[in-house]
Amino acid sequence: MQVRRLLCVGCLAATVPGAGRAVARTDDDSLGLRHLLTADAGSRSILDGAGGEADPPVSASAFIQFRYVADYQDQQDGEENLSVGFVNSRTRVGLKGSLGEKRLSYFVWFGFTGSGASLLLDAWAKWQVSEDLAVRVGQFKLPTWHEWTVSETRETFVERSVLDARFSQLYSQGVELVWQRDALRFVGAFSDGLRSWNVSGSGDSLGDQWALTGRAELLLDGSFAQRDDFESFRDEDPLFVIGVAGHVQDGATTSGAGTTNIYRNGTRITQWTADAQRGFGGWSLYGAVIGNHEERPGGQRFDQIGVLLQAQAFVTDDVQVFARYEWGDLDGEAALFALSSPGATINDELSLLTLGVTRFLAGHALKLTADAGVAFDEVSGAWRGAGAGWQGDDVNAGAEFVIRAQFQALF
Repeated sequence: MQVRRLLCVGCLAATVPGAGRAVARTDDDSLGLRHLLTADAGSRSILDGAGGEADPPVSASAFIQFRYVADYQDQQDGEENLSVGFVNSRTRVGLKGSLGEKRLSYFVWFGFTGSGASLLLDAWAKWQVSEDLAVRVGQFKLPTWHEWTVSETRETFVERSVLDARFSQLYSQGVELVWQRDALRFVGAFSDGLRSWNVSGSGDSLGDQWALTGRAELLLDGSFAQRDDFESFRDEDPLFVIGVAGHVQDGATTSGAGTTNIYRNGTRITQWTADAQRGFGGWSLYGAVIGNHEERPGGQRFDQIGVLLQAQAFVTDDVQVFARYEWGDLDGEAALFALSSPGATINDELSLLTLGVTRFLAGHALKLTADAGVAFDEVSGAWRGAGAGWQGDDVNAGAEFVIRAQFQALF
């Protein structure tokens, strides 16, 4: 495959003395290589629409993210904690294909945990009913918090935000309708609810939970295909799109849902979000807000909110700098978390700033990313940011800093 040959050439250029000079290329050549490789990666997007050539009946892909993380904490007792190490953060393999000129397609995406155990992520089939309408069934990401629906293969930062760690929908099982015409796109889903994935379907594991989700997007400039990532490369057309989404669910689920489900049995959840993305051909802006309202058994109620702002700009054709600020309020959940973790902070507010840089070797298919973040408030473990490098703080803790560096490859 041509993409694999180009990746091998890139690797050799980085390791063989003088090879970099031998394959030195102009900016135009660099952009051409990016188009070729990102086109291959983009062919695996779950948002492919009607039209164009059909995918082969079976197409395989593999994806790895390997990173180094350093987390510094100044805890309440004056002890300085430093956690460092390498992490094989994501290993994925997938199968994709279609029959009948894309009218019927499927996607299966497996992940592997640190122990090597496999975990089913996406597993769905899609029927393109008409040029405007598609139906998808199986296990997929609900169309709520947009940062989560952007593939992990196309993220700007080393890791998604801490807001995403707490509020994202992960995967759900259900049915979804997508209607798209010109500058409008509407998505609706009926499912088992947030994070209700890998349900066995035996005995009581089905529970009695139900959920309805809806999203509407208005395209003011560009194309919906540009929505698949947050970048606006220098040779890319301008983009302006705004979106709103809502979700409601109720009932109990007894499934472990792939990992521990933070939404307790019988929790009624109402979630809303709004976002806007603007690309200027070389730099871009993104902003989102989310509200999460929970009514838990026993009368506990939380009205939580989060705001995310980020910007990225190319300083050359293949080097991008970026920044992200995130703020949120857990509305008392930090104190609840501290009951099971004595000494943990009860601070509900989140205030983080992250800065970084990416060197695109072949678009999203091959890149190096480094970023550094600082917490302006104590970070509660209830935000569940440990996977992003942010460990939970003690009461009256001082500063916390996180530095991350990552290699990414998509085959």
